[in-house]
Amino acid sequence: MHLTTLKKHWTEFGKQDPLWAILTHESKKGGKWDVDEFFELGRRDVDAWLGAALVANPNLRRGRALDFGCGVGRLTQSLAEHFETVTGVDVASTMIAEATKHNRHGDQCSYYVYDRPDLRQFSDEEFDFIFTLIVLQHMAPHYAKGYLKEFLRLLKPGGVALFQLPEVSLTPEAASFPKTPAPSWICSASRPSR
Repeated sequence: MHLTTLKKHWTEFGKQDPLWAILTHESKKGGKWDVDEFFELGRRDVDAWLGAALVANPNLRRGRALDFGCGVGRLTQSLAEHFETVTGVDVASTMIAEATKHNRHGDQCSYYVYDRPDLRQFSDEEFDFIFTLIVLQHMAPHYAKGYLKEFLRLLKPGGVALFQLPEVSLTPEAASFPKTPAPSWICSASRPSR
């Protein structure tokens, strides 16, 4: 999907039912997500995936994190419990507006609308940790590949980029609530320390 189309779709999702657009469980459609429950699931995801990343890289610095495709800040808010500062970027202004509304960490979290095929807004080696879940599969593979290259550019030495891509097409019902918090085959990239 082209980035312009992606932006249009996610902007509309953010207007209609932003929490459900992120976690599409049928019983939650139509504004039925409990906000605390929704963000608690984000906390569980961050704790599980970050825990797995720390097993792979126990010396991970906890300075700056990037939540790519942050949506309403479900993961960004939880990342702020582990990192000094967290930046969330999303293609949809409506999602960023919701993320800002739900921000419980003040200036520790910043949110930006970003709809370019690169992340040139950020400097080389700016982040210790880059995290993205249920995002890259929504775009054309050449965009996803480009963003993965950008993640490596943005990582500080010793940093970790952790991303998730489904290996098979999942139904929304199966994708909404993972049975296990973090798979043993965790997909991550780590920039070597100098």
